[in-house]
Amino acid sequence: MWHVQTASETGRSHRRTGAPLQDRTCARTEYGVTAAVLADGAGSAACSQEGAEAVVQAISRYLCESFDDLYQAKTPLELRRNILVQARAAVEKRAQALGVPVRELACTLLAAAMKGDRYLLVHLGDGVIAYRKAGAVKVASHPWNGEFANSTVFVTSPNALRHCRVFRGEQAELEGFCLMSDGCEAALYNKRKQRMAPLLEILFQQTQLLESETA
Repeated sequence: MWHVQTASETGRSHRRTGAPLQDRTCARTEYGVTAAVLADGAGSAACSQEGAEAVVQAISRYLCESFDDLYQAKTPLELRRNILVQARAAVEKRAQALGVPVRELACTLLAAAMKGDRYLLVHLGDGVIAYRKAGAVKVASHPWNGEFANSTVFVTSPNALRHCRVFRGEQAELEGFCLMSDGCEAALYNKRKQRMAPLLEILFQQTQLLESETA
C-alpha cells in the first residue's frame, strides 16, 4: 500500500499582503487506489482557493472510483478529457454556489494515483511532478509556462485540454511521487538544467523513515 503525505505553507508575499493560501491538497485511499492531488489557485483570480479546493476533492474521488476505467482509456486524449470534465464540473458547481464567474476560480492541477504497480499522472499548468526510482529522483513532468514566466494554463482555460498531460504505466521499482506547486518548484527544481535539486532526495528519505516508524 502506498503512503501519502501532504504539506502547504502560505508564501511570504501572501503573508505580507494578507492574501489567502491558494494551494489545496487532498490525499485519498479507496477501492485499493491511493490518490494525491494538488491544485494551485491563480493569483489573479479572486476565488481561486475555492476552485482549488473543489478540484482536489473531486479529482481525488474520481481517480479512486474510476482508476481502472481511466487506466484502460483507449487514448491519452480520452483520459485527459475525462479528467478535465470532472475538474471543470467541480469548478462550475462551486462558482454557481458562490455566485461568481467561473474564471475567478482558476487553478492548476497535478495528480498521482497508484493501484498496485500501476500509476496515473495528470499535470496541467506549472509546478512539477517528480518521482524516485532505484534511489534516484527524476522529473516526470516539467512545468508549463506561456509566453511569460509567470503565466500558465488553468482548469478554466479554453486551451486546457490541449496542454493537459497524462501518463500511465506499470512499474514495480517506483518508490514514490512528489507533486509541487510553483512555490516549491522555485526551490526544488532547476529550470535551466531541468532537473530536481538534491534536497528533494533528502525529503524522500525522510518520508521513508517516517513511514517505517509508523508502520
